[in-house]
Amino acid sequence: MTRTGLDRLQAAQEGKPRGFFLQVEGASIDKMSHVANPCAQIGETVALDAAVAVGARLCRTHPDTLIVVTGDHGHAVQILPLPTERDHSPGRVSTLLTADGGPMHVSYATAATAGRYQEHTGAQIRVAAQGPQAERVQGVIDTPTCSP
Repeated sequence: MTRTGLDRLQAAQEGKPRGFFLQVEGASIDKMSHVANPCAQIGETVALDAAVAVGARLCRTHPDTLIVVTGDHGHAVQILPLPTERDHSPGRVSTLLTADGGPMHVSYATAATAGRYQEHTGAQIRVAAQGPQAERVQGVIDTPTCSP
Protein backbone atom coordinates (compact mmCIF):
# COMPACT_ATOMS: atom_id res chain seq x y z
CA MET A 1 0.00 0.00 0.00
CA THR A 2 2.86 2.40 0.73
CA ARG A 3 4.41 1.77 -2.69
CA THR A 4 1.05 2.33 -4.41
CA GLY A 5 0.45 5.53 -2.45
CA LEU A 6 3.89 6.86 -3.35
CA ASP A 7 3.45 5.91 -7.03
CA ARG A 8 0.11 7.72 -7.24
CA LEU A 9 1.34 10.82 -5.46
CA GLN A 10 4.47 10.98 -7.60
CA ALA A 11 2.42 10.64 -10.79
CA ALA A 12 0.06 13.41 -9.65
CA GLN A 13 3.00 15.71 -8.88
CA GLU A 14 4.88 15.11 -12.15
CA GLY A 15 5.93 18.46 -13.62
CA LYS A 16 4.68 20.42 -10.62
CA PRO A 17 7.01 22.38 -8.34
CA ARG A 18 5.46 21.25 -5.05
CA GLY A 19 5.90 17.97 -3.27
CA PHE A 20 3.46 15.85 -1.33
CA PHE A 21 2.82 14.43 2.12
CA LEU A 22 2.06 10.78 2.83
CA GLN A 23 1.25 9.42 6.29
CA VAL A 24 1.54 5.68 6.79
CA GLU A 25 0.21 4.24 10.03
CA GLY A 26 0.77 0.88 11.67
CA ALA A 27 -2.50 1.11 13.64
CA SER A 28 -2.89 -2.61 14.15
CA ILE A 29 0.26 -2.69 16.28
CA ASP A 30 -1.77 -0.77 18.87
CA LYS A 31 -4.93 -2.82 18.33
CA MET A 32 -3.06 -6.11 18.80
CA SER A 33 -1.36 -4.83 21.94
CA HIS A 34 -4.75 -3.91 23.43
CA VAL A 35 -5.92 -7.51 23.05
CA ALA A 36 -2.55 -8.99 24.12
CA ASN A 37 -1.88 -10.74 20.81
CA PRO A 38 1.93 -10.72 20.54
CA CYS A 39 2.16 -12.69 17.28
CA ALA A 40 -0.12 -10.28 15.44
CA GLN A 41 1.54 -7.30 17.12
CA ILE A 42 4.98 -8.45 15.96
CA GLY A 43 3.62 -9.16 12.47
CA GLU A 44 2.18 -5.65 12.26
CA THR A 45 5.50 -4.21 13.42
CA VAL A 46 7.28 -6.12 10.65
CA ALA A 47 4.74 -4.72 8.14
CA LEU A 48 5.41 -1.16 9.36
CA ASP A 49 9.13 -1.80 9.02
CA ALA A 50 8.56 -2.87 5.41
CA ALA A 51 6.58 0.33 4.75
CA VAL A 52 9.41 2.44 6.18
CA ALA A 53 11.85 0.54 3.94
CA VAL A 54 9.77 1.53 0.88
CA GLY A 55 10.11 5.16 1.92
CA ALA A 56 13.83 4.78 2.55
CA ARG A 57 14.27 3.38 -0.97
CA LEU A 58 12.50 6.46 -2.35
CA CYS A 59 15.04 8.64 -0.53
CA ARG A 60 17.85 7.11 -2.56
CA THR A 61 16.47 8.61 -5.78
CA HIS A 62 14.73 11.63 -4.20
CA PRO A 63 17.17 13.09 -1.66
CA ASP A 64 14.73 15.94 -0.90
CA THR A 65 12.43 13.46 0.88
CA LEU A 66 12.00 13.60 4.66
CA ILE A 67 10.84 10.48 6.52
CA VAL A 68 9.70 10.74 10.15
CA VAL A 69 8.91 7.62 12.20
CA THR A 70 7.33 7.75 15.64
CA GLY A 71 4.46 6.44 17.71
CA ASP A 72 1.61 8.24 19.39
CA HIS A 73 1.85 6.49 22.78
CA GLY A 74 3.39 3.58 24.60
CA HIS A 75 1.99 0.24 25.72
CA ALA A 76 2.97 -1.88 28.69
CA VAL A 77 4.14 -4.78 26.52
CA GLN A 78 7.70 -5.89 27.13
CA ILE A 79 9.98 -8.86 26.59
CA LEU A 80 10.92 -10.53 29.87
CA PRO A 81 13.64 -13.00 30.81
CA LEU A 82 12.60 -16.60 31.23
CA PRO A 83 10.69 -16.82 34.51
CA THR A 84 11.68 -18.80 37.55
CA GLU A 85 9.30 -20.14 40.19
CA ARG A 86 9.66 -16.90 42.19
CA ASP A 87 9.10 -14.54 39.27
CA HIS A 88 5.74 -12.92 38.78
CA SER A 89 4.55 -10.48 36.16
CA PRO A 90 1.64 -8.26 37.17
CA GLY A 91 0.07 -8.82 33.77
CA ARG A 92 -0.56 -11.42 31.13
CA VAL A 93 2.45 -13.36 29.84
CA SER A 94 2.65 -15.15 26.50
CA THR A 95 5.50 -17.43 25.51
CA LEU A 96 6.53 -17.40 21.86
CA LEU A 97 9.15 -19.37 19.99
CA THR A 98 11.70 -17.18 18.23
CA ALA A 99 12.94 -17.83 14.68
CA ASP A 100 15.80 -19.89 16.11
CA GLY A 101 13.43 -21.95 18.27
CA GLY A 102 14.15 -20.31 21.62
CA PRO A 103 11.41 -19.23 24.02
CA MET A 104 10.60 -15.54 24.43
CA HIS A 105 8.26 -14.28 27.14
CA VAL A 106 6.10 -11.27 26.29
CA SER A 107 4.29 -9.52 29.14
CA TYR A 108 1.29 -7.21 28.98
CA ALA A 109 1.29 -5.55 32.38
CA THR A 110 -1.91 -3.52 32.54
CA ALA A 111 -4.52 -6.30 32.76
CA ALA A 112 -3.80 -9.74 34.18
CA THR A 113 -6.97 -11.50 33.09
CA ALA A 114 -7.34 -12.98 29.62
CA GLY A 115 -9.75 -10.98 27.52
CA ARG A 116 -9.22 -7.77 29.48
CA TYR A 117 -8.21 -4.67 27.54
CA GLN A 118 -4.54 -3.68 27.82
CA GLU A 119 -4.06 0.06 28.36
CA HIS A 120 -1.65 2.67 26.98
CA THR A 121 1.17 4.00 29.12
CA GLY A 122 2.73 7.43 29.44
CA ALA A 123 6.14 6.14 28.34
CA GLN A 124 8.31 8.37 26.19
CA ILE A 125 8.24 7.57 22.48
CA ARG A 126 11.29 7.80 20.22
CA VAL A 127 11.10 9.92 17.10
CA ALA A 128 13.53 9.29 14.25
CA ALA A 129 13.97 11.03 10.92
CA GLN A 130 15.97 10.76 7.70
CA GLY A 131 16.37 13.37 5.01
CA PRO A 132 16.42 17.18 4.82
CA GLN A 133 16.08 18.85 8.24
CA ALA A 134 16.15 15.44 9.96
CA GLU A 135 18.51 16.83 12.58
CA ARG A 136 15.62 18.99 13.82
CA VAL A 137 13.44 15.92 14.41
CA GLN A 138 15.07 13.74 17.03
CA GLY A 139 14.88 12.57 20.58
CA VAL A 140 11.81 11.49 22.48
CA ILE A 141 8.26 12.76 22.86
CA ASP A 142 6.51 12.84 26.23
CA THR A 143 3.07 11.30 25.85
CA PRO A 144 0.27 11.40 28.38
CA THR A 145 -1.31 8.21 29.59
CA CYS A 146 -4.44 7.96 27.55
CA SER A 147 -7.44 5.72 27.15
CA PRO A 148 -8.88 4.64 23.82
